[in-house]
Amino acid sequence: VIEKYNGKDTGSEVSFIPDPEVFGDLKWDANKIKEELQLHALLNNGITFELVEIEGGKTINTTKYYYTNGIKDMLKIKCEGLNMLTSPVYFKTQLEGCDVEFAFAYCDKAYETIYSFVNGGYTPHDGTHVTGFKTAFTSLMNKMAREQEILKDKDKNFTGDIVRKGLVLVLSIKMSERPLFAEQTKLTLNSPSARTFCSKAVGQLTLDKKASKQVFDKIIIEQKAEEAAQRKRE
Repeated sequence: VIEKYNGKDTGSEVSFIPDPEVFGDLKWDANKIKEELQLHALLNNGITFELVEIEGGKTINTTKYYYTNGIKDMLKIKCEGLNMLTSPVYFKTQLEGCDVEFAFAYCDKAYETIYSFVNGGYTPHDGTHVTGFKTAFTSLMNKMAREQEILKDKDKNFTGDIVRKGLVLVLSIKMSERPLFAEQTKLTLNSPSARTFCSKAVGQLTLDKKASKQVFDKIIIEQKAEEAAQRKRE
């Protein structure tokens, strides 16, 4: 791991060989290692991660990962090859006890895609931080829809499923308290406070006129499609 300090390279170099008595005939998955290094580079701005592949004592490939825009860059990478309907939206806030940042955009898919992280660790099964985001985001969209008179019936709301169809979200939080997980492998965040932190962060989000129109255009399309499907079922 290399980072610049006063114009010079500094950092740590770690070498290890897995014990064949423990791991057996182990084969390295270069693509998996590259994915992990890229992920950590995206979550740690300004630090260079370098993978050197050696075979027969000779270097056969060197791959470096270095980013300066964090989850903005991650969202861009995750959206490659998708037909995007909105511009990216980025937000970051510092709350007492937790930093919350997220970036999202909408594509033309009928499902949501979420990448969530806690203190630099990937939580593929999401958890309380994602639940907090989802609940607050749905409430925010309904509030904005009423303010813009998109929803004129006070008893009618967009459901969370409708609001999040096509959503590509990267959510990263850094908690000062020790995170609690649902399992030893730390795949699902279980900290109750994370839900509150993310809910508060989303409550601070504002969208400009252009971004708001793009998001609601997508939501309205999904709402009309759902209503048409419901009529067909009936």
